[in-house]
Amino acid sequence: MIAWASVGRDVVDLLFPRLCPACGTCDGLDGKGLCTTCRADLDENFGRSYCGRCAGTVGPYAAADGACPVCRGWWWPLAGIVRVGSYQGRLREVLLALKYAGRDELGRFFAGRLARELSEAHWFARVEGLVPVPTCWHRRLRGRPYVARTLTRELALRTGLPSLALLRRIRGGPSQIGLSRTRRMENVRGAFRVARGVRLEKAVVCLVDDVTTSGATLIECARMLKRAGAAEVFAAVACKSGSLQVA
Repeated sequence: MIAWASVGRDVVDLLFPRLCPACGTCDGLDGKGLCTTCRADLDENFGRSYCGRCAGTVGPYAAADGACPVCRGWWWPLAGIVRVGSYQGRLREVLLALKYAGRDELGRFFAGRLARELSEAHWFARVEGLVPVPTCWHRRLRGRPYVARTLTRELALRTGLPSLALLRRIRGGPSQIGLSRTRRMENVRGAFRVARGVRLEKAVVCLVDDVTTSGATLIECARMLKRAGAAEVFAAVACKSGSLQVA
């Protein structure tokens, strides 16, 4: 008996070969659509130690007291954070393919890695729900993927936690690129609110986003959730971008 579905996939792969999102080749793709070279680069990125407070890359002992040299002394309403990796090299290219090329399978790839990090966090058992960081409505109208919601949906499937659309973004703001942490904090102040009628009653929730740099967006979202009654707010992000100057 001919397996027509398999034949159909073979014909499609022949006419339109799948390419690795990180390097654009079609050699030796694995089940996630990544080539063996990029997979090795990603595995090295995944293995780097990071601060459980701000998600910045650190040495193995730099965050032993709960904060790394970069974020020590910062006001920080998040009770903890996990990440997949550092926003550079192949991992950056894969995330950009998810954000701009509509590669849904890459959402599953990131969610699988993020679910693993979450399950190993000492605070994971306390989390009651996952909250996607909202994006501006006009970006969605322009067809931009809502990556935080995609990650949250996939994480919910893997962890059994509910996806909770608790936050709304009520205004945009100037680009954050090239700004200091202080200026980024000013840009997002008042940009989010909790959905009407929501009271969290000492709930413990986890924010989900694709990339964090200064932590300004996560901090503002956490501030709003705690104002609505959340006891603790954690975060899970796909990537942590580079560190900033404070002022």
